[in-house]
Amino acid sequence: MDAVEAHARLAAAQQCFFAVFVIPPLLYYALRNPDPAPRFPATISWQVRAGPPKWAHHALWGLGWTNALLACYRSTLSSFAMFFHLKMFAAGVVAIVLAPIGQSETMDKVHYISALVYMIDHSVMAFYWHVDFSYQLGYYISLACFIASTVALRRLKTANQLESTVTSRDIKTQEKIPANKQPALAVTMRRLEFSEMLFENLLFFFFVAGIT
Repeated sequence: MDAVEAHARLAAAQQCFFAVFVIPPLLYYALRNPDPAPRFPATISWQVRAGPPKWAHHALWGLGWTNALLACYRSTLSSFAMFFHLKMFAAGVVAIVLAPIGQSETMDKVHYISALVYMIDHSVMAFYWHVDFSYQLGYYISLACFIASTVALRRLKTANQLESTVTSRDIKTQEKIPANKQPALAVTMRRLEFSEMLFENLLFFFFVAGIT
């Protein structure tokens, strides 16, 4: 019975995590809250940092993890497995609940580090959650592309002396950038922002879709 309940709990967690892909972004763009002019492209962290998207995300994500932790508890997995579940959950709490992006430079560093740890932890969790290899491959490719896009975007901003919060649509307001360079820089940044958004969502989607 424990194995049956554990499988049911994990299936419930999967459904909650799927809902995270849909409901918070819809609220962010439909309600225009917390941003009257919503960013696009925008990372998950940006979309759920405040307002209704934040609370919807936290509720669904928290419910998903509650089911995942109960699945681990009701299964025959080792005590180390439970420790790792709790460690990964804690990394997610730090990244998205305690240190949402946009508070300060220091808190943003905490956010980025804990978010990266949370993402990489999926590689171990794939074993416990029986993620199919083909989906794991999609996760790893998406993770590599996400990291590459993020690094390239940060380097581009640093090279042009732009703050980390500046987006492609803000380029025209940056007086330090020559007018003749603004269009090309904005296009390059927008492509990297879209790539970052796409592969961040894909890496989580592949992982969740592969849970069996």
